[in-house]
Amino acid sequence: MADPGSRKGPSAWTRHSAVGIQFALVIVMFTYGGHWLEQRYDFSPWGTMIGGGLGFLGGTFWLYNEIYTKPEEAKKRSSGDKT
Repeated sequence: MADPGSRKGPSAWTRHSAVGIQFALVIVMFTYGGHWLEQRYDFSPWGTMIGGGLGFLGGTFWLYNEIYTKPEEAKKRSSGDKT
């Protein structure tokens, strides 16, 4: 059995669950921000719709970067490549 102190980072399920939670939080925060603007400036239902859409686009962009750029950066760090 492996020594628990010898792990180099979080396990895969921890990383994936954190990514999912962060994706959902981005959407919720932007939707809430849109709802707040909607309440403040009285242009219902557009604030919530625009906020949710921007949250979804922002979360998708962040998720894409997290999935496709982070593994490459990790490989570079582990191989010692400084370029």
